[in-house]
Amino acid sequence: GKDHFKSEQLFANEAEGITSVREESALNRFLPSRNKKKIDSETCILIIEDNPDVNQYLVALLETSYRVESALNGKEGFVKAVELIPDLIISDVMMPEMDGFELCKKVKANILTTNIPVILLTAKSADQYKLMGIQTGADDYISKPFDPDYLIEKVQKLLESKTKLKKQYSKSIRLDPSDIEIEASDEIFLKKCISIIEKNLQNEGFSAETLAAFLNLSNSSLYRKLKSLTNLSSAEFIRNIRIKRAAQLLQDKNKTVSEVAYEVGFNDIKNFREVFQKHFNCTPTEFRKNNMDKSELD
Repeated sequence: GKDHFKSEQLFANEAEGITSVREESALNRFLPSRNKKKIDSETCILIIEDNPDVNQYLVALLETSYRVESALNGKEGFVKAVELIPDLIISDVMMPEMDGFELCKKVKANILTTNIPVILLTAKSADQYKLMGIQTGADDYISKPFDPDYLIEKVQKLLESKTKLKKQYSKSIRLDPSDIEIEASDEIFLKKCISIIEKNLQNEGFSAETLAAFLNLSNSSLYRKLKSLTNLSSAEFIRNIRIKRAAQLLQDKNKTVSEVAYEVGFNDIKNFREVFQKHFNCTPTEFRKNNMDKSELD
């Protein structure tokens, strides 16, 4: 019946003489209490859903907390994933061009996107489909129809886990101990980056552009990949490796500070001291003295 609707919510279809309910936003019906205002967030979520209404609903649901991009099929979605390097992907399973399983498989196999968490959405709830999702590398699997609060909670938990992992990567680069298990492909990528940098340590002109060329990546792709793994830009990553090696070389008391600076690509000693102090909160000389004192106590 229509008794529960207000008069202004109804209109007459003159052609058929039928009274219908005026369409309103799905978000307004399902989530009337949520703030609709978009926010400026660095965290990017990519929605891949071929149903325009569901796509729009998911975007509206998440854009109050994150920067949201969307695609209408798996093929378009994969291109955007490589281009944007989002922090998380939410994808439908049954889509034209490329289904969610194939999309997830390609995302996890690509060196630029392998560490991006993927949530698969599907109307099929059978265990065999969930198994297929896990086998292709999906991080979570949610059946439709879903509770929006449940989806938001899943998104938050996956992003929190990724943030913790990112901090561990960054921590290990600063010489701090870390016992976390790094995904093999990401570990290989970072080791390759470090190896290339270390082979060119004495080259003061070795830059982010040079590293990208060695890896056959564009500057923007390298930046997004390193940022997603370590929370460091390409230039910051290179500088941290230089300073890390400098800290190791300072253990050799037979080397002067100037010699150490030259060996890690700093021809300007003053600049080396400033960068080192900013990183370790002490000068190279103080760092050496502190570490020598510790070794003597041991």
